[in-house]
Amino acid sequence: MADFDVIGRTFEWQIPKRFNIAAAVCDRHREVVNHPALLCENTSGVASEYTFADLHRLSNQLANVFLSMGVRQGDRVAILLPQRVETGLCHLAAWKIGAAS
Repeated sequence: MADFDVIGRTFEWQIPKRFNIAAAVCDRHREVVNHPALLCENTSGVASEYTFADLHRLSNQLANVFLSMGVRQGDRVAILLPQRVETGLCHLAAWKIGAAS
């Protein structure tokens, strides 16, 4: 337990000064078009598959909607949705424009 305590006290995140999590988790992988990035199934059992390119395109579209609605860098965006694809897209879109979700 002592080692764990030491690790906990001394751990520091190494985050660059300019970092966008949407770019890190989605955009940098958008060239991977033949492999699924996200598999999901709705309550009716219908399965869907999304590539990083799909997530990149859809989150960019939603980011542009946010911008057209006046959401800007530093703003906070409340997302009140169940766990589903649209929820993740909302987070990615907010992060892309520098908003907090």
